Amino acid sequence: MARQDNAGQASDEDLKEFNQKVEQNFKRNFTLNTLDGAFFAFGKSFVSMQTILPLFIKKLTNVTFLVSLIVGIDRLGNYIPQIISAKLVEGKKKKKKYVLLIGSLQRIAWLGMALSTFFLADQSETMLLIGFFIFFTIYAFSSGFFTPIWFGFISKIIPTDKRGKFFGTRSFIGRILGILGALAAGWILKEYAFPLNFVYLFGLAFIGTTISYTFVWGSKEPVYPINNEKKSLKEYFSALPKLIKQDDNYRNYLIANILIQFFWMANGLYTAAGIDLLGVSDKIVGYFTTILLSSQALAYLFWGWVGDKKGHKIVLEWGAVLNILAIVTAILAKNVTFFYLVFVFSGFALGANRISLLNIIPEFCPQEEVSTYVGVTNSLAGIAVTIITMSGGLLVDLFGYFTAFTLAGSAMAAGWFVLMNYVTEPRYNK
Repeated sequence: MARQDNAGQASDEDLKEFNQKVEQNFKRNFTLNTLDGAFFAFGKSFVSMQTILPLFIKKLTNVTFLVSLIVGIDRLGNYIPQIISAKLVEGKKKKKKYVLLIGSLQRIAWLGMALSTFFLADQSETMLLIGFFIFFTIYAFSSGFFTPIWFGFISKIIPTDKRGKFFGTRSFIGRILGILGALAAGWILKEYAFPLNFVYLFGLAFIGTTISYTFVWGSKEPVYPINNEKKSLKEYFSALPKLIKQDDNYRNYLIANILIQFFWMANGLYTAAGIDLLGVSDKIVGYFTTILLSSQALAYLFWGWVGDKKGHKIVLEWGAVLNILAIVTAILAKNVTFFYLVFVFSGFALGANRISLLNIIPEFCPQEEVSTYVGVTNSLAGIAVTIITMSGGLLVDLFGYFTAFTLAGSAMAAGWFVLMNYVTEPRYNK
């Protein structure tokens, strides 16, 4: 049992023992969880939310709102449950078993999509759409419950000054595998007719993500020697506003983060814009995916290094700039060749966000509160992002792509301004 000098505070000896265990298991945990992320990304490359899933919806309907609904459900499911999930594991000495339990639901959802496509495509397009969105909702919400638990787990076993390298390496390898997956996805889309091509894609997503699942089992998770005081559900939620009010720097980051999340509105519409405005083929959509993943692969190593050396705030600032460039390019593009640049800029921006949106959060708070801070940050962002992304498709249907892209770019610029001028790098602000 941990020896505590004061309530909720462990002795220096206990913390030293914990850190020694982290270092002893670092190489093992780094390797296994890198492979977990790499194969998860490989599986997801067959069902890219920016390219493949919008194409699937376009095969069934011309209603652009349903394309933006993909991103809306994904953000709603990913963000809203996090604040509840953080409470459920508050004070738990180990989180790995919860990571494994909820992670299994993420994988099963892709199998459900494969089976529903196989059995319903020839029966009813409406039923297939309903089936798809049911399973996609399961995937999205299980991901939301998963994130704060998983990141609390990762923040225990990977030291702060090595997380940039960890996420960069994990994501780089994942994107290399993802490029191969995207090339295979493009070939499958070309060689097999609908719906069989999507049965294969959903099935491969299930296989790839299930392989990733096996690597988590071998991770070694030490017990952190500080436990939060147990709170009732009412006490937990009533304390959250104080958490935001007491730290101006964190509160300003929350504002910037919400504005930066407007990139999801644009990202969810790029492929649909290419199809509607430039008449791109299924094969070209496969190329979009390859370019997106290639750009992300290069970005991960670079942004991981920058995050470790300079802090994650500067990474997010440049990510916002690149997202704005992607939006401007999408507005100005008059041919497919020019439109490829959208996915180059978007890929580098997504890489920046992937590395730093989560990694900056533990630097605002003590280790024992990481899951709560992650839950608060993402749940607040999720409320706004869900409205933002679902509004994107409606804006396109009512006013066109220019209006949706202009709104997204303006909000991104505002988020960049707040981040630049009102948020201090938290690593050096403690």
